[in-house]
Amino acid sequence: ACQPNIIMENDPGVCTWTSQAHSLTPLLANSNCPYTIKWKVTNPDKTQSTGNNDVSGYVFQPGVSTVKYFIRENSGSQGDSCYFNVTVTDDQAPVITCQAPISTVTTAGKCDKDITLILPTWKDNCSKSVNMTYTVHGPDNTIKGPFTSTALTFKFIVGVSQVIWTITDDAGNTAQCYQEVSVTADNKDLVPNAGSDAIICEGSAYKI
Repeated sequence: ACQPNIIMENDPGVCTWTSQAHSLTPLLANSNCPYTIKWKVTNPDKTQSTGNNDVSGYVFQPGVSTVKYFIRENSGSQGDSCYFNVTVTDDQAPVITCQAPISTVTTAGKCDKDITLILPTWKDNCSKSVNMTYTVHGPDNTIKGPFTSTALTFKFIVGVSQVIWTITDDAGNTAQCYQEVSVTADNKDLVPNAGSDAIICEGSAYKI
């Protein structure tokens, strides 16, 4: 008799699950005569691996693998088999690291500036690529986006904006990081002109 179907999370930092010693041993395997036990694993990609006695210790790929045990008497007259599924899930979130904060000054006469962002760095235990987007939380409390990772030029207004980067791996696990963008108006645009001095007498009116 075989184990029941099992579902396991991948081991930390890798995409696979390594079964522990004796964890997948057949529940019942006996005969009145000498016998041999063999096993076969059909991997998620349909490749197959085979071995003798106990499949425990096998490294299972993400997805559904089918383990089949065969028991046969050495005389070759009697035999039996059973099987069960091992499902390995990727529950580990990717890791994302944002670029350094950005601080810049507008060009003269402007209250905003086009800035081309640089993508964050990332790593994942399974996925070779991820879906990456970003949203911009502006100093005026507006939220714009999400934008794709190919649309990296954004018009930032004066003030401090927060860019929230989000990545999603093939298993649907997500991670975020935050990047600050500070835009300052060019001081040359600030030309005070209060007019000439004036004497205002009590009781008189002065129009500004």
